[in-house]
Amino acid sequence: MQIFWLFIVLGGISLISTIPALGQSPLPEEIACESNKDSGEACFNAGFQYANGQGVAEDQTRATELYMKACNGGTAPGCYNAGVQYSKGWGVGEDQTRATQLFLQACNGGVASGCYNAGFRYHHGLGVAEDQTRAMELAVKACDGGDALGCYDAGGQYANGWGVAQDHARAVELFLLACNDGVAPGCYNAAQRYHDGRGVAEDQTRATELDVMACDGGYASGCQNAGIQYAIGRGVAQDHTRALELFLQACNDGVAPSCYDAGSQYANGWGVAQDHTRALELFLQACNDGVAPSCHDAGGQYAKGWGVAQDHTRALEFFLQACNHGVARGCYNAGSQYANGWGVAQDHARAEELFLQACNGGVAPGCHNAAQR
Repeated sequence: MQIFWLFIVLGGISLISTIPALGQSPLPEEIACESNKDSGEACFNAGFQYANGQGVAEDQTRATELYMKACNGGTAPGCYNAGVQYSKGWGVGEDQTRATQLFLQACNGGVASGCYNAGFRYHHGLGVAEDQTRAMELAVKACDGGDALGCYDAGGQYANGWGVAQDHARAVELFLLACNDGVAPGCYNAAQRYHDGRGVAEDQTRATELDVMACDGGYASGCQNAGIQYAIGRGVAQDHTRALELFLQACNDGVAPSCYDAGSQYANGWGVAQDHTRALELFLQACNDGVAPSCHDAGGQYAKGWGVAQDHTRALEFFLQACNHGVARGCYNAGSQYANGWGVAQDHARAEELFLQACNGGVAPGCHNAAQR
């Protein structure tokens, strides 16, 4: 089993409502907004009511107008929500440049989420020229202002040396800050560094704890890696039952290699009663999602008649699929099918090609069998 690491920069945007709404009817708020140039709060609240259809028909165009009026009156959350409107094209033509400007204005007014979203845009060159140094500055400012996603992105900048000298120790600190504030990918990326001993002493127990935290926070790759830890007893007592639970959780959330790992548990009776039918289902699911070793194991099920009627033709298809995607054992087993005429007309020349391919991939019996041809 292999651990697959993944680093992502998050970019979710949502409206904020840090100023309390003052009732269901927007009319008093709207009147106050229009009649008093210093009524930024009233404009913001009226905009929020129009955006969400609270006490008035939803009207994104009017919401944007009111957010802009609040922003121009010095109410920073109005700048932020106007930025969201421009970013999403709600009530106004989508304009990422204007959105970035508004997020920066909100950031300068003390809205940490504005710093985060502006930093995200500098990182990706969205509405502004890509500038990793500026992205880093804004992520740190967001983090310092209490925005956990800012801590996460700042950690990513340090981890990759984007806009700052690479510093894994600082990256771990920031990922942990994000993790402790509920950002599951922060837990996952901190776990990666405890696994590898980058920026922190290797600690498989701590790595497992963080993987489980990521998993519990809905980050499926954390479930996968925690499952691996439990399956091999690294950083935790070996527990195949718990490993299977975690692999299935990750599999159900779209992590294809975990479908393969869960299939292996069923095929071998690890942590569950042996069930070749269920194993084959999982191998096929992973194979269809591009996990080549799973194609090989599905071929093995068909070749042996485990969990399905024996079918050498189908077995050969899966062995070749695995072989063509770099699984040397698939080449070897496909060669055996051709050598013996299983599921295909016997073809010693083709068998030799496949045995040589397996040999070159490190499968020693492939070298032996090729030499016999």
